[in-house]
Amino acid sequence: MSRSVDALDASFPVAASIALDLIRRAEVTEQWSRPSALPHLSVGGLACHLGRQAVRAAELLPMPTDLPTLESADNHYERAAWVTEGPPDEASVASGSDEAEAARGPAELHARCADARWRRSATCSRAAPPGTSYPSRGRAGPCGAASSSSPANWRSWSTPTTWR
Repeated sequence: MSRSVDALDASFPVAASIALDLIRRAEVTEQWSRPSALPHLSVGGLACHLGRQAVRAAELLPMPTDLPTLESADNHYERAAWVTEGPPDEASVASGSDEAEAARGPAELHARCADARWRRSATCSRAAPPGTSYPSRGRAGPCGAASSSSPANWRSWSTPTTWR
């Protein structure tokens, strides 16, 4: 990958804004409890899943780590067990966090995602405190990079092959 990690980190606010724009669309709110294109997942559950990516990234990216930086997102998906597992059954989706979060409604999701976008933008716009070291990222700064192994709580399901 020819772009620096800093350039990739700086794209987070843009990606989070796009996700927030999508989940705020009137069509999403109007169809919130209806089935989505994914098996056993409502539109609201799918919106919550998308929104969680921005929230989780805002939590993880500022954290120092000694894990190696991945060359591309493809490297992550090649290693992720959930990519090759079959689709989830209805019971596992119903008991998952996506539908539980969807039950709280779209306004709560919108607020949570907007807060994550703001926190991440604020973190990336200021310098690291003196003495803070992020050696695995090759620079001293609070904005991190995706790694081959992250503490993210990835769900155990694969994207349907028509979505790949």
